[in-house]
Amino acid sequence: MRKYHPYKKKWSNPILVQVTRGSMVESVHRGCFVVVGAGNVLKMSMGHVTQVVYPRSSIKILQAFPTIASGAIEAFSLTHKEVAVLCASHSGEPQHVNTVQNMLQKAGFTWQDLACSVHRPLSREASDHLTRKGRLATPLHNNCSGKHVGMLMLAKLHRVPPQGYCHQDHPVQKMVARTLEKFTGCNLQRCPVGIDGCSVPTWAMPLNKIAEAFSKVARFSNGETIDDSFTKQEKNAIEQLTGAILKHPFMVAGTDRCCTRIMQVLGNKVVVKYGAEAVYTAAVPSRGLGIALKIDDGSTRAAESAIINILDKIGALDNDEKRQLAKFHKHPIKNCAGVTVGCIESVF
Repeated sequence: MRKYHPYKKKWSNPILVQVTRGSMVESVHRGCFVVVGAGNVLKMSMGHVTQVVYPRSSIKILQAFPTIASGAIEAFSLTHKEVAVLCASHSGEPQHVNTVQNMLQKAGFTWQDLACSVHRPLSREASDHLTRKGRLATPLHNNCSGKHVGMLMLAKLHRVPPQGYCHQDHPVQKMVARTLEKFTGCNLQRCPVGIDGCSVPTWAMPLNKIAEAFSKVARFSNGETIDDSFTKQEKNAIEQLTGAILKHPFMVAGTDRCCTRIMQVLGNKVVVKYGAEAVYTAAVPSRGLGIALKIDDGSTRAAESAIINILDKIGALDNDEKRQLAKFHKHPIKNCAGVTVGCIESVF
């Protein structure tokens, strides 16, 4: 089968991040980003923003949306921490694992019901702790386990069998797909679809449409009413999701992770989420802005630097906040002796 190849074009995206060593640029990372405001007005962009990308985990708030809009908070007595971990790519630290375990118990499931499979905790400390204790990782340690609990809850709320909830034709994934179509305006039947690392479908969409979705997230979070196609319950679901994330940014990623640090430093100014292969989304509630970023080569180091530069360019960072996030924005490169020999820096 012939594969869709968005990079086989005559054009190339601009350099967003460069890596220097001594007096020379050693490597570069190309990419594109777009900032969209109310009414889908383009505020800022670089590169080919209609490029189709898999958003991966950067849209977990939209994947969690049907669960919260269906009444999961009331049905399962979810706390703010538990709502936040629905949207997480967490590090598998004890607080994450214990929270997910508690949610499973509330919903009447066990970790054996999770279809996200197993990987070692993303946190080296948490992974080393398992090794020292002679314990094996379980699906609870998977960075997507919170999202998967939410999908099991969604199946229970709608009284459909949870078995096979990861399959594209399962009612749970059909509800997720309808959410994505409603927020982006895309017809997913016409979009490339793949399987994410945790086994759920991931639909590719134009980058500007993803930014438009997060502009809606930003405006709902700020109490705006957008149009009649969204019910009051759906609007409240976004407020509940973003409110939980901003109260507990640690639950979304973890210790010293870029997403968590940005939200810890900026307080309630921005909701931000990373996705695999260097995709970022962000919502800026006070200004109704949605942001979407993709680094062509999938480099995390480049995506982290670029998203902070974008937030700086739109005026979301003051000087002290830039200083606190400097390790991600202008990351020093050290050699084995601990000597700084270069840096990774967003340059647009």
